[in-house]
Formats: sequence, structure tokens, C-alpha cells
Amino acid sequence: MEKKVVGVLGGMGPQATVDFMDKVVKKTPATKDQDHIRMVVDNNPQVPDRTKAIIEGGDNPNTYLRDMAKRLENMGADFLVMPCNTAHYFYKDIQDVVNIPFVNMLECTARYINKLIGNDSKQGKVGLLATSGTLQTEIYQNQLSQFGFEVITPEPYQQLVMEAIYAVKAGDIGTSTRELLEKPIKQLENNGAKAIIMGCTEIPVIATTEQTTQAELIDPTEVLADETVSRALKTGDKLEIGKN
Repeated sequence: MEKKVVGVLGGMGPQATVDFMDKVVKKTPATKDQDHIRMVVDNNPQVPDRTKAIIEGGDNPNTYLRDMAKRLENMGADFLVMPCNTAHYFYKDIQDVVNIPFVNMLECTARYINKLIGNDSKQGKVGLLATSGTLQTEIYQNQLSQFGFEVITPEPYQQLVMEAIYAVKAGDIGTSTRELLEKPIKQLENNGAKAIIMGCTEIPVIATTEQTTQAELIDPTEVLADETVSRALKTGDKLEIGKN
């Protein structure tokens, strides 16, 4: 069976990229090396901080991201993925410079949530744990509003979310980092969220099924990995996203 080559815009951060690749490997039905999916990865941690660029007017990551996308296309990628939520603020600019599909992780996640709870009117609120940059741009709100969901954020505990994210980027994935998310998650639950998006790719590294919560924890990296395997193996009902 001919498999498509996946181009991964990575390094944002490196641990999140490894987490995504690990999920793709584990989700691929394989009994030998040759059954696995070829991934061409630009694991580039030199991409400027996306949140600082959006909120503080820091160095613009756009040039880096566009160059990475073109490089991956030239290396033979059949489609692109990017396991970084905040960087999807630059999605259109990246897609415009390549001639291959670019799977939008946020769109995939919104459609997944709609399938999961869209028929339950009591579950119209979706909580969002994400960087301050992602919250400010409302890129998740824009996707989820198309399905009628109200997105709620964990104020006044957003700073704890940011501390947890940057702790993971610094290599701290221990209990103290995981505990930083307890108050934000409880705040979202208390405000009626029945599903909570782990909307920064560092968060699923620490917010596992061990996290105490009554809400569905949604991992966009997991959703993206499912979509990646489906597209690469040409199986299932893949979401038609980007250029085809």
C-alpha cells in the first residue's frame, strides 16, 4: 500500500513534537518497520515565541514557518501538519506559500468536539486551556462558533496555565507542574464546561487521564495524529482541509 509522506512543522516546542510523533507511531497499524508512515520533520526550536509575537509585538515567526513549509514540500511531503496551537494564527500565510494540503489542527478539533458532544444541548460550553496568545487571537473561538459552541477560559487562573506551559518547555513535567493546572481545570468545570480543550501542545504532556476532572479532556495533538494516520494511509473519513 502506497503511503503519503507527512511534513511536520515542529519544534514548538520540541517535547510537543516528539509527543505528536509518538502518537502517530502508536496509532499506525504496523507489524514491521516498513508499515510505518514516513515523516519529514523540521524540528525547529528557533521559531520565535508565538505568544510574544502576538501579544507583545515580538519577533514575527511567519518567515520561519513559511520557509519550513516550503522546505518540507521540496523534501517530498504530500501534506503538512503543525503540532502547535498558537502557531495556527499564521495558518493562512503558511498555506499560501505551498501547493500541498496543510491540515488545520484546530479545525479538526472543532469537528471532533462537534461529533462528540454536538447533539447534547446541555454541553454547549467548551473550556479552553491555551497560551494567552491563542486566547487573544480567538482562533479556537472562531472554529467552535461555527458549531454553536461557547468557549470559556480559566480566568483568573490563566497565569497558572502559562506557568505550566513554560515549565514543560523547560523540561519540567513533574507533579508540581501538573498541579498548576488543577485550579484552571476546576474553574472551567465550575463554569459549565463539559469538554476542555488542551489547546497548547505542551499541556497534554502533563494533563493526562490521571487529571481529576469530570469534563472530557480533548487533546488536539491526538486528534491531529488520528487525522495524520488516516490521510497518510488513505483510510477512514478524513477531514477535507486546506488544498486538495
